Amino acid sequence: MEESGNAEGVESSGETPQVKLEMKVQPVTPVPPDPLEAELRDQEEKLRLQTQAVENLKAELKRKEEYAQKEARRKVLIGDMQRIMSLGTTSQASKDMAEFILLQDEIHRSYFSNWDDRISGLETSHSALSKKLDDISAQLNNIAKQLQIAPVQIVPPSFGPSAAPVPKPPHSRPTSPPQSSAPFEPQRPKLTPPPMFSGEDPKVDVADWVTAKRTYLSGFKCNEDVKVSAILARLERTALKWCTSTSSKQEMEMVDLAQRLGVAGFLQALQDRFADKEQARKAADKILRLGQKKFDCSLSKLYSTFESLTSTPGLEMSEQDLLIHFLRAAPEQFQLALFSQGHKDWRSFGRAALDLESKLPGEREGTRSVQEHAQHLDLVLQALRANQYKINGEKSSFGVPSIIYLGHVISGEGLVPEATKVVAVQDWPRPANIRDVRSFLGLASYYKKFIKNFSAIAVPLTDLTKKDTSFLRTSECQEAFTRLKEALIRAPVLKLPDPTLPFVLTTDASQYGVGAVLQQDDGNGLQPIEYMSKKIKTKKLQDSTYEKELYALVSELKHWKHFLLGRHFKIFSDHSTLQWMKSQGELNDKLARYIQFIDMFGFELRHKKGCYNRVADVLSRRPDALFLISFTHSFGERTCQTIAQLLPQDEILGPIVRNLQDDPASEPGYTLVSGLLYTCSRGEERLCIPQDRKLRTLLMSECHDTHGHFGALKSYAALSQRFF
Repeated sequence: MEESGNAEGVESSGETPQVKLEMKVQPVTPVPPDPLEAELRDQEEKLRLQTQAVENLKAELKRKEEYAQKEARRKVLIGDMQRIMSLGTTSQASKDMAEFILLQDEIHRSYFSNWDDRISGLETSHSALSKKLDDISAQLNNIAKQLQIAPVQIVPPSFGPSAAPVPKPPHSRPTSPPQSSAPFEPQRPKLTPPPMFSGEDPKVDVADWVTAKRTYLSGFKCNEDVKVSAILARLERTALKWCTSTSSKQEMEMVDLAQRLGVAGFLQALQDRFADKEQARKAADKILRLGQKKFDCSLSKLYSTFESLTSTPGLEMSEQDLLIHFLRAAPEQFQLALFSQGHKDWRSFGRAALDLESKLPGEREGTRSVQEHAQHLDLVLQALRANQYKINGEKSSFGVPSIIYLGHVISGEGLVPEATKVVAVQDWPRPANIRDVRSFLGLASYYKKFIKNFSAIAVPLTDLTKKDTSFLRTSECQEAFTRLKEALIRAPVLKLPDPTLPFVLTTDASQYGVGAVLQQDDGNGLQPIEYMSKKIKTKKLQDSTYEKELYALVSELKHWKHFLLGRHFKIFSDHSTLQWMKSQGELNDKLARYIQFIDMFGFELRHKKGCYNRVADVLSRRPDALFLISFTHSFGERTCQTIAQLLPQDEILGPIVRNLQDDPASEPGYTLVSGLLYTCSRGEERLCIPQDRKLRTLLMSECHDTHGHFGALKSYAALSQRFF
C-alpha cells in the first residue's frame, strides 16, 4: 500500500523521474600496425630524402659548371687584355682600359683570397674552441659520475672523548691559504720564439725563420708597431747591420722604417735580402747526385729528402727527370716490382714503394734445408687454402732441384734449353722451301739468347725469307743451318740475374752486325746472363763507325731496359769516342734521339781495347770475322780456312803467327784467334790478310761490287777499315 501511495504522490507532484546510468568502459588493446605499411612509410621517407639529395647534387653540379664556364671565360678575357697590352698597334686608350681591367681583376681576386684566409682562420679557431669545450664537458661528466658513485654517509655525533689528531707526515705540504679571486689575465701563446737571426749561418734558412716568426706573432693581439719591435729585437750582426744601413739610406730611423713597411713588408724585405740565390741550383745538384748513386738510408728518408728538395722555390726540373733520379736512388727491389705499373711522377712511385715496404716482413733468404723448405711450402699452401685457391697436383713439383718452364730448364746453376727442344732442333731436316726455313728460324730464335752471334750466323737463312727472294739452297745456307744446330747443342748455361749484384754490359759493333753480352760477377768472375746480336740494316751500312756504335748501344739498352733502367751499371766498349758523346756540340736529329734515350740510364762507360774485348767481338765478328760479311760477299768458312793456311807461309805475318803460338803476349798489338790474325790499331781490330794475289783480288772485287762500283781508292779505303 505504501508503494502505491508513493507512486501517486510522485504523479501528483508533476515531477519527471531521474534515471542514473552507470557505464563501465574496459580498456581496448590497440591494434598493432601492419608491418608492410610501416615498411612502406619508411621506404617512402627514404625515397623522399634520396630525391631531395639528388636534386641538391644536381643544383650543386649546375653551380659548379656555371662557375667553371665563367672562370674559363674570365681567363680568356684576361688573356685578351694581356695580348692587347703587348700589341704595338693598340691605341693608348685601349691599353689603359686593359690595364684597368687587369688591376681590377687582381684586386678582386686578392680581396676574396684575403676573405678565404680569414674564414680559414676562424674555422681553425672554432675547431680549437670546440675541442676545448669537449674536454671541459668530459671533465664535468667524470666529476658528475664520481659524485653519483660516492654515497653520502651521515655520521651520528659521538659523545665520547675526542680522537687524537692524526700526525701529518713530515714531507706533506702545508695547505695553501685561500686566495682571493683575481681578475683573468690572458696567457701568452705556448710557442717557442724563433732564435736570433744573424744572416750568417748557412744552416738557417731565412724562409723557415720568417715563417716561424710570423706564426709566433700571430698569437699576440697587439698593435703593429709592437710586433715590428719584436722582430727587430731578434736580429743581430749582419741582419741588424743591413737593417741599419737600409734605414740610413732612407734617412729614417730603423724603427720608423720597419713600422712603415709593416710586419708583412719587413719580413718580405728581410727574406729577399738573405734568401739564397743559388738555392734552386743547389737543390737540383743534390737531386742529380742522389740519382748518380744508391741512397744509403731508408726509403722513407729518401722520400722525405726528395720532398724537401723538390719543394725548393724556383726549382726547374720536369716530372720525368725527377722520376728517373728517384728510380736510380731507390732500392733495386722496388724498381723491379713497381716500374711496370706506369707511375707518372716520383711521388706516386714513392708512395707505392713505401706501401710495399710496409707490407714486407723483412729480408727474405732462400731455403737452406729440406725442413725449412717444407715449412715455406706449408705457409704457401695455407695461404692458398685461406683464399680458396686450388692447384693441380699433376702439374706441380715440390722439392726438385730443377724445373722445366716454357721450354727452359731452371735450376740453381742457371738457365739452359730444354733437352727435348734441343733434340728437335738437332733432328730438324734440311729445309726444302721458305716455309721450312721460317719454321726452323722460329724455333731457333726462341733460344737465340743462348747462341753467340746468332743474327750473324742466321743471315743467309733470314735473307731467304725476304720478299721477292727465290729459294736457293746454297753452301752458305747449309753452313748457317748446320752452325745454328751445333751452337744450340753446345749452348752455355746462362746465370739467372741477381738484383743485388751490379750488371756489366759489353758492347761492340762491326761493319755489318751488333753484338753484346750482359754479365754479372758472382765472385767467380763475370757470368753471362744473356747474349744479344743484331744484324745492321742495309740502309745503315754506310753510316760512320761512331753512328754504328751509338746504334748498337741504343739497341742493347732497349733490349735489356727491364734490367738496366733505374740501376747503375758499367758499359765496356772498344770505341773510345763514346766517352764524350754527351759533350758534343751540334748533333743531327738521329744522334740527338740516340743521346736523349741513352741519357735515361745511369752507367759508367769504360773504354776497352778491341784486343781485350773478346766477348762482344765474338758476337759482332768472331770467331769467323768474315762470316758477317759472307751474306754480302760470296765467301765464308772456306775463305777463312784459306787465310789460316796462308798466314804461317807469309814473309811478314808468318813470324808473328809463330811467336803468338808460342807466347800470346809476345807480339803487342796482335792477337791470334781460331788461326786468324788480328791487329789492333786506332781502337779497332782488323783482320790480317796474307800476301796472296788470288785472295786479295777476291776481296777487292767483292768490295767493289757490294759498295756500288766505287773507284779503286774508295774500295781500298773500305777494305782498310776491316782488313790489314
